[in-house]
Amino acid sequence: ASYFHCQRDAREERRQLERALESRTREMGSESVRRLAELHLSEGRAVEALARLESFAAQGGVAADQVLEPHLFALIALGRCAEARAKIDALGKTRRAHWLRIALARAEDDHAALREAGEGLLRQVLDELLGNVDLCGEMGKPGFAHATDPEILREVLALIAPGVDTSGLDAEAVY
Repeated sequence: ASYFHCQRDAREERRQLERALESRTREMGSESVRRLAELHLSEGRAVEALARLESFAAQGGVAADQVLEPHLFALIALGRCAEARAKIDALGKTRRAHWLRIALARAEDDHAALREAGEGLLRQVLDELLGNVDLCGEMGKPGFAHATDPEILREVLALIAPGVDTSGLDAEAVY
């Protein structure tokens, strides 16, 4: 199916993916389900995409997780935004959930929700980055490839988080 995807032969790609689905067992075949649903969505056929995804997502666990994005995109395309929002909210404040909230807000043309989701994503990424800077101070500089890397990081942090303590970047390299 990948070959036919690269060749932009949607008909044959769909046929190959459908054949792969016929031979799957429980919680297997998520790649085929996902790709076939994405193909349907790209062709504007959200009903067909959702039909492929619903039974797979209903299995819960790993199966549902593996098809989450196309499942939500199909719900959004069909105007079932409240249902999509409930599924996204169940993910908590994860980076994945922030990206999905951004997609939902864009689809609903909700600028306030888009801003909130974007800021949530940026806060989470910034917190992770700052945690890594703190770790650098505790462990020493973790082998920056170039002498200028700490300076570049310091400049970036000055722009996106003015006043952040970057003294941990001055520690001696530990290899």
